Amino acid sequence: MAHQKKIVAVTGHPTGAVHALMAKEALEHAASERGVDIRVETRAPGGVLGTLMPAEIDEAAAVIIASDEHIDTSRFSGKPLVFSGIAGALSFRSAGELVDRALGLTDGAVEADSPREPDFVSESSIFFAEGFSDRDELLDFVSRSAVMLGYADDAAQLKAAFLKREAEGATGMLEGFAIPHAKSPTVRRASVIVVRDDDGVEGWETMDGRPVTVAIALLIPEGGEGSVHLKLLSRIAEALMDEDFRSEVKQASDPAAIAAAINARLS
Repeated sequence: MAHQKKIVAVTGHPTGAVHALMAKEALEHAASERGVDIRVETRAPGGVLGTLMPAEIDEAAAVIIASDEHIDTSRFSGKPLVFSGIAGALSFRSAGELVDRALGLTDGAVEADSPREPDFVSESSIFFAEGFSDRDELLDFVSRSAVMLGYADDAAQLKAAFLKREAEGATGMLEGFAIPHAKSPTVRRASVIVVRDDDGVEGWETMDGRPVTVAIALLIPEGGEGSVHLKLLSRIAEALMDEDFRSEVKQASDPAAIAAAINARLS
């Protein structure tokens, strides 16, 4: 009788334990349907559940990493890896695709993935809102949202960093877009928050005088991430030159579609 194949997985989300647990459930369901033994470790702000033991890792034929936060993979050295953001494991179908890829690794049918960094933009960092009285109110919303998402520790300090940058030169662009950006010690990791207000936000100096309908806010930690700051800013500015990109971000009704469109330009 053939031995049951064993794989291990880690799911993680920087702010949502629910997402990490949903991904765990989906992976376990998909593995069970395929007759595969799986052990899943979940990581969220509240801590780690089901920590993988060294013996379990040793016995595993492959490893799935489904996370929107950085996962140290050094303990999986020598094991073939499959990488995905958390969204790639939330449904039974997409989780099944990850399990199938892991099984392909054990058979040598596919090549292992290279380590990947978490996406800069997650579905939870896309906001559809309206009724902002002016630029400062929107930046206040972005700053408070950054704290809620776990991207920053102090909303007032972050807002001050945004306003300081605006005082140095307005970040309004063309056709309703703005790229506010803040570099501050209160920021935990480089990240992006998108706010779309289809009514338009007045009081923002833009190149064509039109109100801002999409603000793509860049958050950068203080310290040695200057290259990240420039990378994000230049790639977003380049993307805004593409009419298809502008249309997709302004018209999409699905946060996941907007996040995917922006991440594709930042990779």
